[in-house]
This record gives sequence, structure tokens and C-alpha cells, in this order.
Amino acid sequence: EAFPVPLLRLLLGWLAATADGAPARRAELEQDACWLVVGFFGMLRRSELAGLRLGDVHSLTGGVHVVRITRSKTDQVGAGVDVHLGASSGSGVRIGRIIGRHLERARSGGAEPSAPLFTRGPQWGPGSEAWRKEGFTRRLRALLGEMQRALPQIAGRVPDYASHSLRRGGATAAAEGGASGEQIKAHGRWRSEAVSAYILPSAAAKARIVGCM
Repeated sequence: EAFPVPLLRLLLGWLAATADGAPARRAELEQDACWLVVGFFGMLRRSELAGLRLGDVHSLTGGVHVVRITRSKTDQVGAGVDVHLGASSGSGVRIGRIIGRHLERARSGGAEPSAPLFTRGPQWGPGSEAWRKEGFTRRLRALLGEMQRALPQIAGRVPDYASHSLRRGGATAAAEGGASGEQIKAHGRWRSEAVSAYILPSAAAKARIVGCM
């Protein structure tokens, strides 16, 4: 199931508010916000998220970031591809600020370019442990569970999303925002027409069809 933009915005807002109220958790929650926006807007597979190193992310002027995917399911030889992430999304998510904050914290913590971008803790330095790809789904579900306990108005209304839902959600959001199938295919690094299964309209988009009748 595709992760919807409104839920992503709600989750990011809750992470920021929780970090403000619990400074001891700030590094952990800022890391969560970072992998969520990279996974969603970059349409990354969980294996690609797990493989990222600090040196794979480059900051450009204006809050733009370039994420270098060195190896993926469709690139077993390691030719690599760059994924460009704008400073802000059309839905108002400040992607550049979220990524930049995490990068700054990692570097100030002594992380080398070869260090994992997302680590357990999070903590950097010799022996820092990268998240395994399975960890992203567990963490996403843990965050959604904690948010629902903190926000009773949404309790029991959020499905059990997996981290792959971010990739699907990014593709769906791009399609509903007017991106072409070819643009989505290129951005998400699909090599086949399998991308069509990822850009099905959301329930809200389907409901809007009635407004045209």
C-alpha cells in the first residue's frame, strides 16, 4: 500500500514536536525524519537506504541534495546513479532542511564519509553499525504505533505500512502531482514497466473522479 503524503506530513510534524519536548531523543528522531524523506521523495528501496554512506549525500546551493545510489536491485554492477532531491516538495515538506540537519549532526559527531548514513543509536565513529534493510519496516511501524498512542484521534486508523510503502507512496504522489510515467520511472530507477503498479491513484484521487461527473 502506498504511504500517503498527508500521513507523512503528520508523522514528520509529530517527530519534530516530540524532539522539541525530548532533547535526549533529538538525534534519533532527526535521523528518522531524514530516512523517511529520502525514502519517500527519492523513491528508494530499503536495501538502497541501508547501503547509503555519509559521503553519498552531497549538498548543493539552495537546499538541494544529491543522493548517490552506488548499487541497487537494478544496478548489480555498481555503475551508480544520482537522485536529486529539491529543497522542498510540492506538498510543503522541507526536504533540504531535514536532510541537512541530519548531515550536520552526523559530521559533528565525528562521522567520516565512509560511515553509514543511518546508524543504530544514532551514533557515529569507529564501529558504528548501519541499519539492516529489515530495520526500516520495524522502525516505521514502531514510530506509527508511538504516534497513534500520542494522538488518540488517529489511534487504530493507520494501517501497518512497510518501508517499501514509502517508495510506492512517492511514485503515487508524483503521479498525482502531474509527473509522467517516464519521469517517475527515471527518478525511481525502474528498468521495466513494473512502475505502473506503483502509480495507481490513491483512494482520495479516485473519489475526486465523481467531481467530474
